[in-house]
Amino acid sequence: MKFTEVMPGAIIAHASPDVMAGCPSEIVKVLKLKNISLPTTIIMPTLFYAKGLLQAACEFPLYAFLFVLGLFFKGKKLTIVGEADQCERMRNILRLTLLGPTREEMEEWGIEEKEISQILRLNQHFALKKPGTQEVAQIDDMVDFIAFQNDQVEISGNAKTITITKKGTNLFTVNDGEAEVAVDINVHKLQSPPIPIEPKGLVPRAIFGAVALTKCTTGFDHTGYTTALGAILNYMMVLVDGAPWGKEHLRSLGINHHSQVCGHVVSHIHDDHSNIYDLIVNGQKFVLLSDKLGYHLLVKKTALTLGLTEEQVAGLIDLVEVVKGVPLIFYGAEFLFWRTAHPNATLGFSVTMNGKTMVFSGDTVWGKDLDVLVEQGVVDADVAEWIQKAPRLASDVTFMDCGGGAIHPKMAEVAKLSDQECRRIVPTHIMSVPEEFSGKFKVIEPGQQWIIIPGRTCETGDMLQVVDAPIFEGLSPAWRNTIFAHGETRSYRPGETVLKLGQSNDRLYVVIGGSVSVKNESGAVLARLAAGDFFGEISIMRGVPVTATVETDAETKLFSLPGRIFLAMAMSTGLFERLDKVHAVRPVMMKFGFTRDLPSRVMNELIQAAEVHFFEPGETVIAQGDTNVDRLYGILHGQASVHFRGRSEVISLYQHDVFGEMAFINRAPRIATVKAVNRLQVFSLSRDDFDRIVEKTPMLYVYLGLLTKERKPATPA
Repeated sequence: MKFTEVMPGAIIAHASPDVMAGCPSEIVKVLKLKNISLPTTIIMPTLFYAKGLLQAACEFPLYAFLFVLGLFFKGKKLTIVGEADQCERMRNILRLTLLGPTREEMEEWGIEEKEISQILRLNQHFALKKPGTQEVAQIDDMVDFIAFQNDQVEISGNAKTITITKKGTNLFTVNDGEAEVAVDINVHKLQSPPIPIEPKGLVPRAIFGAVALTKCTTGFDHTGYTTALGAILNYMMVLVDGAPWGKEHLRSLGINHHSQVCGHVVSHIHDDHSNIYDLIVNGQKFVLLSDKLGYHLLVKKTALTLGLTEEQVAGLIDLVEVVKGVPLIFYGAEFLFWRTAHPNATLGFSVTMNGKTMVFSGDTVWGKDLDVLVEQGVVDADVAEWIQKAPRLASDVTFMDCGGGAIHPKMAEVAKLSDQECRRIVPTHIMSVPEEFSGKFKVIEPGQQWIIIPGRTCETGDMLQVVDAPIFEGLSPAWRNTIFAHGETRSYRPGETVLKLGQSNDRLYVVIGGSVSVKNESGAVLARLAAGDFFGEISIMRGVPVTATVETDAETKLFSLPGRIFLAMAMSTGLFERLDKVHAVRPVMMKFGFTRDLPSRVMNELIQAAEVHFFEPGETVIAQGDTNVDRLYGILHGQASVHFRGRSEVISLYQHDVFGEMAFINRAPRIATVKAVNRLQVFSLSRDDFDRIVEKTPMLYVYLGLLTKERKPATPA
């Protein structure tokens, strides 16, 4: 018996019928490249995923068996051999991708009834039917799963019985009664891509645009890889779908997945769009933009593929949940998703930045075929409306499914759109463009780029000063890139007004060089800000007019950021809550006169270290004689009263008053009791946090010591 090594991880034993051990990604294309017929028996490898590649990619061999060879309609089944648990896992993978999720699964995932009904109607409509009936063919009607018994199985061949024996990890023998062949499908490194992935040059640094990682062709086209696009946002990238050898595709464009990719959109879980396991198992969280259904489908399929629990896979993914029809702001870009009409739950979407838009149609039925599905009650009218208008949206580029057949738009119908609309369209899911449409459409070339908003230049010194500003401290690379993509730098002369009390404002300002004064309505200086300090955030966060006038004291350079970008950053990073705390605590801190001279970074550290507490009327905050003196306090809201043992005198404390600093500095027992008069909100600073900050600014203890000497004896400690 002869055998053929198709590629590392896949060997065909030429029995009758042929038996293929192993089934790596793109095996259908490799067989076509080598002019080898698809075997009708597949032995699954020990691990479905290994060495960075899917080794049990049975989905497209089954599609080829069903739709290319048409053997199902001749009463035949594809045979898949493996351990019992492997057979069950593969049965569920194929069921999810060909037939979709069950009602029970979707209910368990919390999907709304309206969407469950829509998905089930689509699944029922597109599902393969048993020949001569309208009954949906189940996976076991298409595939004969045979599990090893005592490491051996027998299958009926052409007048022969073929015996397959498992000898070890990825080691098998195939015996047809006359001869036996041993096959070893162990792989010791990532297999080389069967279709060469050539270097394509670096992707230009751009604020907004797109790049094709692949040809974005079909799962049967042996001249290229399936859909993998990159939406460029703020010099970073959101990957749209993915093909096997994903990291190789990224490297061919000079893209580092760890540092330059900030998110992923997986439109649906068919293997020609979701073969991204090397990016999920990547040492860092996989950030996924998806609706709840798409997320659970990807988690379940990935768990079955990797042999993990769904909980384990969920731990690898950070979900940015989208709601269809509701805009999502992601690093300053607006995403808008919709459901499409496809055999598997699929999303289309648009992304807009600074008035520029890209559209990704997603795989879908469209045009007249979609109208028929609406008439038949298969697709809801509101779902169809989103799908139909996708190629007509006023975009700068539209990636439009033109795959044809029963489940994709037909290029001839897409070509009937207006010339202006056709100029925007980049067809996907096609092997080639028919000659009659060559004047309108072109096949995507790997590495092709659509730069819509070019990148900006910024002086290195300015960039370093902005990054070093306390307000931007600890930001992720993605948010830093967003800041530089949308921010502007401007120089001001001495005495210029940057913001005026009472005016509207939609920009955050950071001082790069020089200084500005913050003044009240009478012109009194409230604060002076220097390099690293920021202003303008209060009016943006609270949606109110500017609360003070800001004027330059000298030649000054400012960096400013649009309010919508600042708000998106603040809301997604926790900065909003931290700044809220700063706005509440800073006025109290400023009661200590010396704090006005502190570097803004030290002041912010003091504020962030502060803890907030609430007390009900009559409740004691500190008690006279208490020896626990490791905290000092300041009032944020409300009123407190100070009581001295043996004295009738009562002192009142109000918002922005401080107390407890004398005992804190002197490490002596409290000399008074402080109680809440009404609902009281205070902050406290612990000795441990204070000591940690003092290491950087030793004069803090000296300043506090001077403050205690200024206090009147009756003031509480």
